[in-house]
Amino acid sequence: MIKLNSNEGRTIVRNYISALNGDSEDIKWANDKRKAEYDTYDDELKHCVDEVFDCI
Repeated sequence: MIKLNSNEGRTIVRNYISALNGDSEDIKWANDKRKAEYDTYDDELKHCVDEVFDCI
């Protein structure tokens, strides 16, 4: 389980934010990564990731 309050969790959120500020290929990558890894996130990280994706 990847926790939000870890280096890996913070990196994941940072990468999603960067990707969503990019072009359509970056957004597609972020969506694919989210689908593949979402089940490995803890509840706090899932919530943050969902909020990032709500911005688009």
